[in-house]
Amino acid sequence: MARPSKLERTWSDAQLTDAVADSSNWRNVMRKLGLNATSAGAIRIVRRDVERLGLDTSHFRGKRIWSDAQLRRAIMDSQSWDELLTTLGLAPGSGDGRIRVKAIDRLVFIVDGDLAIYLIPSRVIAGRVGILLRAYTKYIVGSAAGLMAPRPAVA
Repeated sequence: MARPSKLERTWSDAQLTDAVADSSNWRNVMRKLGLNATSAGAIRIVRRDVERLGLDTSHFRGKRIWSDAQLRRAIMDSQSWDELLTTLGLAPGSGDGRIRVKAIDRLVFIVDGDLAIYLIPSRVIAGRVGILLRAYTKYIVGSAAGLMAPRPAVA
């Protein structure tokens, strides 16, 4: 299949709207439009069009089993980290010290290994795939330590 250029568009706004509404991720959108689902450039072009039209992609799940809306609700309703994990269908106590990252409405939500909570505007990160959190300390909004259930004492 020929690679679409920035000027060459093979889909209508209506087709794009339907594809986004009926898909759970970007690759599904690409397939529904008859485009290469693994082309990062083509996906970028389609994403720009989706942004131009203001289409809602909050129902996109990728490999997750929850939507952005379900994640927001779970974060707001949970009283502990374990409760949040349970609500999302994950095993409580599975926190392994790795950094957790989730983009929500142009904000990136990060809980680092020290349980510092960061809310970083995505425009600040600007597409980086790796960051050093010490450069973003002004975006720390709290600590998740208080959300952790106390671990039973080992005798």
